[in-house]
Amino acid sequence: MNRFIRPVIALSLLSLTSLFLEISFTRVLSALLIQSYVFLVLSLAVLGISLGAALVALFPRLAGYERLELFIQLAALSTLVLALFLWWSMGGWPLLLFFFSTLPYVFIGITLAGLFITYAPQTSLFYGFDLLGAGLGVLLAVPLLNAFGGFRSLFLATLLLAIAGILLGGQRRLSLGLGLGLSLVALLLLSFPLFQLDMTRMVMPKPLLEQVQSGAEIQTTSWDAFSRTDLIYKPAQDAYYLYMDGGAGSVIPDKARAALWGRDIGQFPFLADHPQSSFLIGPGGGLDVALAKKAGSSEITVVEVNRESIALVRNMADYTGDLYGNDVTVFADEGRSVLKRQKQSYDLIFLSQVITQAAEARAYVLAENKLYTTEAFHDYLEHLNPGGQIALKLYDELTLTRAFLTAVKALSENDMTEAEASQHLFALLDTSATPAIPLLIVKKEAIAREEAIRLARVAEAEGYAFLYIPGLLANPPLDGLATGQLSTETIVANATDVNLRPVTDKQPFFYHFEKSVPLFLHQLMLGLAVIVGVLLLVWVLKGRGLEAGSHSLFFLASFVGLGFMAIELIVLQQTQLLLGHPSFALSVTLGTLLVGSGLGSLLSKHLTWRSLRLCFLLIAFVWLGWFWLWPIIEAGFLGSALWLRALMTCLSLLPLAFLLGLPFPLLLNRANHLGGASTALTWSLNGLFSVIASVGVTTVALMQGYSPLVYGIAGLYLAVGFLTFLSFRYKKA
Repeated sequence: MNRFIRPVIALSLLSLTSLFLEISFTRVLSALLIQSYVFLVLSLAVLGISLGAALVALFPRLAGYERLELFIQLAALSTLVLALFLWWSMGGWPLLLFFFSTLPYVFIGITLAGLFITYAPQTSLFYGFDLLGAGLGVLLAVPLLNAFGGFRSLFLATLLLAIAGILLGGQRRLSLGLGLGLSLVALLLLSFPLFQLDMTRMVMPKPLLEQVQSGAEIQTTSWDAFSRTDLIYKPAQDAYYLYMDGGAGSVIPDKARAALWGRDIGQFPFLADHPQSSFLIGPGGGLDVALAKKAGSSEITVVEVNRESIALVRNMADYTGDLYGNDVTVFADEGRSVLKRQKQSYDLIFLSQVITQAAEARAYVLAENKLYTTEAFHDYLEHLNPGGQIALKLYDELTLTRAFLTAVKALSENDMTEAEASQHLFALLDTSATPAIPLLIVKKEAIAREEAIRLARVAEAEGYAFLYIPGLLANPPLDGLATGQLSTETIVANATDVNLRPVTDKQPFFYHFEKSVPLFLHQLMLGLAVIVGVLLLVWVLKGRGLEAGSHSLFFLASFVGLGFMAIELIVLQQTQLLLGHPSFALSVTLGTLLVGSGLGSLLSKHLTWRSLRLCFLLIAFVWLGWFWLWPIIEAGFLGSALWLRALMTCLSLLPLAFLLGLPFPLLLNRANHLGGASTALTWSLNGLFSVIASVGVTTVALMQGYSPLVYGIAGLYLAVGFLTFLSFRYKKA
């Protein structure tokens, strides 16, 4: 056992760094690119592991143990080159970006395939520690990113990879010298950060860049595991703004000059009704808090998911009048999750242009929040005092229309018709803003004619344009909805060029207005098709030297990669509401899945090849059981302390995670008996179909929601388990 300690530790550190690099790289790309391009670049980058394993299948000499330490050092070197390229290009040169981002993973893929070929008899042990290392990487990612920031974390990944290479052997002068040299460079860059991302050189035309080009100055920059936050000063306005990942800015209100921000359309619910208690979601730079205080709200609760924006506003207490002082309750968390844990009700629940510009670490499907769904509106209504209201400051006509239809749909589920539900809504437009900004009001009770007239007069006095006043003004097609001549379904169906469907928790993509699959997914599918073609060519070229049973082995390896990733992504989407902050939810959920799967892999050595059929069947039933049980767990523990919510999430996922860790080591053991090329191809196909799963889950979730995915995955596991059972039975006969 002692002779396996060093390679096992090196493998664990390699897997830890691979996951940490993926998350860090996502954080940097989120600051430089828009979300769709982040997903595109990251997906193709992680495909490098599959390509590296395919290269081992084509050229078996690559997998020689004496070369593996050099490949880890090459992974470290290419990570350093990637960081320097990002610093130089700032998101430009897309073809080179794809190349440099894929290169570290190609070398990691070669190393992983080589290690599992070299230590074939200890597959369960090595794969178990591979998953445990990856799980530890997820758990450490948040504190490390908070400490080093997104860009500098790439240098930390370089250091960790170099150490892993030295641990694996470090006996060859070239690899040892390269490892020590890279370690020294990485330490110097971490200790004396010479390179910083200069956002004024960004290639992608993000809002922050446009402001800088117009004369704005970046004052302060801070990174954490969630986003990059920039404080900028606009001399023309003599005002400060906050930008998250270069996205839409949020003004920081100056206490001495309310005239600069006091006319914002967000003031309307405060001005019209003077709510005494306000629950504010996503205030950014604190404008909503200033408006609430100006209107005399005595009880203000603020929920902001970006911790750095809270810290920056607090640091400017003299400028803002101490917006986040002792008279305001502040949560650094996810808004709806906090609200559901609150026992009190409010006069106003206000959402101001809430959108997550920060790309999530695992897939585009995680980039949308659940703040605008029908279920969210039910939560808001349940937490309103009599006469209370929900206010949504939105972006444009499309977001207003979808929010309007979603609110009507939610209200109509409370024993009223859609026509009656439309009497609870009131919509305005601030035409003085560029572009014009809409505001939607949703009242707990129907708005009577006298109340509508009063609200209209307040809006008119402030110069706002009317979009919808119940009983007084309604433009097509909302006039038909108000009279009962049209339904939300009819309006959605008649909108042939745009998707206006009300969103739900099962399909929460509020900002997805395309009728078809987005262009970037088409591009990624094309890229995957090319990769699949290359791997099929490898399969054909190597097929003559493989045994007949290898075809079923490769099919199962592909399926295991697809199933594991699909379940992982859906679980991450399901647990966010209970766990709250996205970064914490990612750490707990993904960490549990990987660590639990690692434990399953360690114990898989006691199973036989024929146990595979039972594994697939058990996964299907346990997966469905978890999915049916999860809403009960969520409802029962939503109001509990954070540690208890995290514990219940871990305990509920461990049985499923344990089972998910069993099949692949069994497949690797089988591949090892067929030869090194089979082992490499097994790795390659497993990794390839993991990425295909992320694209497939994204596509199906966007177009059909998550429910078909849940039952489709369970059906696939049942079908594969049944076919495997028949295959074994046939061979026995």
